[in-house]
Amino acid sequence: MFDNYYATEYQLRQSQAELEKRSRFVWMLADLKDNQAKLITKVEIQPQPSCCPSL
Repeated sequence: MFDNYYATEYQLRQSQAELEKRSRFVWMLADLKDNQAKLITKVEIQPQPSCCPSL
């Protein structure tokens, strides 16, 4: 019975670690997307140089 308990405990820990890894990856992706969006908006917001007037 104890063996079974420790086995399930181990499996739980493993799946927990797997979940954490996955969510951390998702957060990293979200961060990347956020940074990309910020970069894009920064580029769009920059004033046009006077040599090239925006039409």
